[in-house]
Formats: sequence, C-alpha cells, structure tokens
Amino acid sequence: MAARASFMSATSPLWCPPLLESIVGLVPPSAPPGQPPAPNTQAAEIDRLRARIAQLEEEVQAGREAEEMLRGVFATVPAIIVQYDRAGRIKSLSRMQPGFDRDKVIGTMFSDYVPANQVGVIKGAMDRAWKTGQPQHYEIQGDGPNGAPAYYQSYLAAVRDRDGVMGIMLVAIDVTAQRSQALALKQSESMLQLALEVTGMGLWVQDLATKEVTWNDNAHRIFGHARPLDAETYINTLAHPDDRALLQREYDKTLEAGRVYTPPHRIVRPDGSVRWVASVRQVVSDEHGRPTNLIGGTQDITEQYESELRQRHAQRMEAVGELTAGIAHNFNNMLAAIVPALDLMTPALPQGLAPLADGAMKAASRATAMVRQLMTFAGKRIVPAQPIKASEAVNRALAMCQTLFEQQIILKVHQHEDLTLFLGPSDLEQALVNVLLNARDALLDSPHPERRIDIHIGRFEGEPSDGYRVCGSRGVYGHIAISDTGMGMTEDVRVRVFEPFFTTKEVGRGTGLGLAMAYAVVNQAGGCVTCRSGPGRGTTFELFLPLSSALVAAEPTAVPLEVNPKNTNRIVLVVEDEDTVAAATVTVLRQNGLQVHHAKSLDEALRLAAAHPQTDLVMLDRSLPGGPADKIVADLRRLLPHARIAFFTGQDLSETEAHLVDAVLLKPLAASELLAYAHAPRTVRH
Repeated sequence: MAARASFMSATSPLWCPPLLESIVGLVPPSAPPGQPPAPNTQAAEIDRLRARIAQLEEEVQAGREAEEMLRGVFATVPAIIVQYDRAGRIKSLSRMQPGFDRDKVIGTMFSDYVPANQVGVIKGAMDRAWKTGQPQHYEIQGDGPNGAPAYYQSYLAAVRDRDGVMGIMLVAIDVTAQRSQALALKQSESMLQLALEVTGMGLWVQDLATKEVTWNDNAHRIFGHARPLDAETYINTLAHPDDRALLQREYDKTLEAGRVYTPPHRIVRPDGSVRWVASVRQVVSDEHGRPTNLIGGTQDITEQYESELRQRHAQRMEAVGELTAGIAHNFNNMLAAIVPALDLMTPALPQGLAPLADGAMKAASRATAMVRQLMTFAGKRIVPAQPIKASEAVNRALAMCQTLFEQQIILKVHQHEDLTLFLGPSDLEQALVNVLLNARDALLDSPHPERRIDIHIGRFEGEPSDGYRVCGSRGVYGHIAISDTGMGMTEDVRVRVFEPFFTTKEVGRGTGLGLAMAYAVVNQAGGCVTCRSGPGRGTTFELFLPLSSALVAAEPTAVPLEVNPKNTNRIVLVVEDEDTVAAATVTVLRQNGLQVHHAKSLDEALRLAAAHPQTDLVMLDRSLPGGPADKIVADLRRLLPHARIAFFTGQDLSETEAHLVDAVLLKPLAASELLAYAHAPRTVRH
C-alpha cells in the first residue's frame, strides 16, 4: 500500500481489550431463592470469586504487556498493517504518517491514499483474495515520508473480524531502501561488466580444497583453453617455460601474503601464440582464517608491453646512436688527418718501411669503413633510395661472401617471388653480407652435422614480429629470411643482438657492428629486422623491406673526373677548425703546387674570400665557430662567382643540403682523391 495509507500512530492499538466490569457483589446463586446461603458455602464462593478476580487481573496485565510488545514491533518493523471492510474502507491501521488525523482517516476508502494508476492493482488483489481465499502479493509505488517516492511490498488476505464480517487485512512493507540497494548493486554489476568488456579482464576462482576452477568468458579468450586450469596446471603447461620458476615463487608468495600482483609474464596458448599477461591474485579465508579460495584477474597486456619494449628499445638505440655519432665524428676527423699524412709520408720512407706504411694505410681504410658503419647506425648517413631487385641484391651479397665461407657450409636460395625493393643501392647488399657472416660464424661454432644457410625471398603481408614484439606497422613488405642451423642464442643475447659493439665472439673475430648496421640500414629505409632464436634451435633473421612499383633501371656508367695536374696556378680556400685535419689537407695541396689559404671560422673565411677573388675552390667544413657553414654559402657565391664550393664533412647530407654546393667531399680523403678534385677545371655557375 502507498505511503499515504500509513497514517496510524504508533501508540494506537490494533484492538482494545474488553473493559472488566465490576464484579464486587455479584455472587452466583448457590442457594435456593429466598433462602440465605449456608455460612460455609458463602465463604467458599467468596474465595472462588477472589481467585477469579486475581486470574482476570493477571490476564489483563498480560494483555497490556502483549499490546506494548506489539506496539514496539509495529514501531520497529518498516511495515504498515491495515484492516479494510468488504467495501475497502479503513477500519484500523498500525501507524500513521505525520500530518494525518486518525479520526479523519478511519472510515475513508483505501483509494484516497494511493496513486490512481495503482488502484486497479490493489482492487484486483482484493477480488482474488475474496474469490480464492488465498493470500495475494504485489508491489506498488507511492509517496513515502515527507512526500518522497517509496516502494512497498504488499501482502493481503481475506479475514473475518470478531463479528464474522468479511474484510481484508493488509501488510505493506517499505522496501525503498532495499530497492535502492538492489539498484545500486545492479548498477555496480553493470559497471563491472562494462569494465570487463573494455579491459578484457579475465576473472577466475579456484577452490583450494577441491582445485575446482571457474573462469569467465574473458579468461577463456585470453588463455585459449576451453576448460579452466588450476594454478598448478597453469604454471606447468600454459606459462612460458622461461617464466615458470617466477610464477611458482609468486604463487607460493600469494598463499603466504594473501594478495600478490604477478609481474608480466608470457603464456603459450594451444595455437602456439605467445602472449604477455599480468595478474593479481588474492586468497579468501573463512571465518576461522583458513584459506578457502584463490581469486584473481588476468589481463592480456601484449600490445601495451610490446609498445613499451619498442619505446625503451628505441630510446636506448637513439641514445647509443647519438653517442656513436659523436664518436664517429671525432674518429673521422682523426682519420682525415691520418690518411693524407700517410699518403705524404709513404714515398719518403725507406724501402724497408714500405710494408709498414702499406699496412697502416689498409688499417686506416678499414677504420674509414668502420666509421661509415657507425654513421649508418647513428642515422647520419643519407643515401637516396632507389628501386632494387631483391634477387639481384641477394646474389651480389652471396658473391661477396662466397670466398669467405667454408666449403662445408651449404648456401641455398628459395625465391618465392622476385620483388622490387626500395632503399639505398648498396645498403641492402651490405646488410645481407653482415647477416650472412654472422650466420657463418654461428655455423663454425656449431656441432650440428649439417651446416646450412637458407635464404627465402618473398612477400609478407601483416604485422612484422619476432614472436615477442611487433617491430613495424601492418602492411605489405618485401621479405628476406636468413636461417642457419647453428647453436642459436639465449634470450638475453637475442634481445641485445642489434646493439652496436655487442658481440659474443672472442677478440679479433668481430666488432659488434655488423648486425647493428644491418638494423640501421633497414630501419632507415622504412622497414625492420627481427631475430628468432633459441638454444639448439638455430637462428633466423628476417628483413621486412619497403616495396617499390618502379622498374629497375640499368646502372649508369661512371664518368671519370677530369684532372689537369699541370695547372698549378689554382687557389684553394680551406675552411676547417680542426688543426690536424687542416694541416694535413693544406700540406697535401701545397706540396702539389696549389696556393692554399686556411680559415678557422666563418668570419675569417669571408675575409679571405674577399681578399682573394680569384679563388678556384672552397673546401668548407660544416661545423665551425660562428655557426653552420650553410649560412655563408650565399656570401661566398657573391664574393667568388667562379669558384667551386664543396662541403668537406664526415656526414652524408640531404639533397636539400647538398644542393647548396657543387660537391660533397666526405672525410677522410686520400691525397689522390683530394688532388683530383682540386685540379678539376673551374666552371661558371649559372
């Protein structure tokens, strides 16, 4: 019943006990009329009446106590008890809401106190109770205390009063608070379900006594198993072999600590896929503190974890690249002084020292190649990309390696599709050679009876990955895989294999730059390199390379630079702030008949250019006191309209930067290369 029907005060009784009429002097007749009773009989009757009076007084007191108890019950229980007559008029009720007058409520119709749309519900329940004699139950909404909305669970039955008149007894319980709690619980469950859908969290419960396990749908999806696994089976079968010891320690810790966050670990699903997951587990105990259940949640964090790995790897490689670039720059300047100095000194050395000079020059040449590799890894080399046939690049790399491989090593190419790739002309061959040499060394150290390298060329469509991390975006790539039957690598070696200067070979067998250079070349071209390996399982390097739709053009024939050594009236301006580099360069040029002026800064370069307008060549270092050399190129063009201007640098330049000058001379330069360019005829720049 609606709250507006709850209008009886807590002090009003449901019934009033009958008033005890005076019984003093009412003596039941015990003698014939007209005759006084015998004395003994009269006394007995008086005693009986007194006993009856005492009994009635006790019953009255018991009734009062029962009434008080009922009042307390009605005041405590959130229920309204109402008695209606057959017509639906209120005869009595247990409590009233503030603002109602009991005298004005009694005798009114129930319909006066409930919303109009609820009247039919109540009337129908009354009719069914009268017809069937069975109690009825329904729920209605009405006004509660202070006019707030309220909900009532109502129970009514047909009853007869003491006079035998048929009526209705109604008990209406205020369930507003319970309904609000149920609604809040439902909303909480909905939010939890939504959170599970958004996060994909897998929930599970294990009975520690029976080992019975329950998974939600997300857990089945994450783990890939149709049937739930208990903790022991999970650790020994589903977890990655390398992570099982960690998980066992964490499981034991959970039983002791009660709640543990398990660090990220790998699972191997039945389809062979490896996923990274993270879990939180908690032990639930009974009222005596005995562990009964293990509950937890697991989330697939593969994408997040791999993204963090890629970011950390990229940051580490970027930091190493910056360090490498700095080392390479300084090393290059040293070589720029060493190489021309060796060229100058070699002719003057005694015949017996010629082999030493030749060895020093070869070492300098190897050092120059190493600097080029360092610059490539650091991303400071800019080589224009062009279409390259994958099969031709592989064949050229094999030709370079053929003489370096032992006869017992089998090399086999599997060409599934001939593709045109898009990257630097010689970069792919160099990257392939470095990977092949690494495979050769792995085979030489392997006891495997068959020493074999397989090269697969084809197309790859999807998301490049090594099984542990994704290295590139989804797309279509040219794919070159190089697999060997060597000893393979441990995981700690595999994750560092592309770091510069990292090597497991003994001293003298490798610099640790080959794979780093291959990684850098492919990465700069817009592709990526992965490594799959394991102890005793060999190694596979996969190169995912950008494709090109262009046709491969024939390689142009090199045109030799025109040299005129007899012309010694040339003026060269060397702008270089490194004294050792400048000294070697100036000495080579002067000893071969050229007039040389040396400037150490931008301002000094402009002053010398203005003083010597007939200058034929300007060799301009890019990093100088006063700023980058690019800022004075226009002024030099104005002061020296007939001179050739060349950047003299250790770094490759972009097309935009290279277009500012007539040539880019890469340090270190041999004396012959330096003189060849210095003696080239000057031209008028249009």
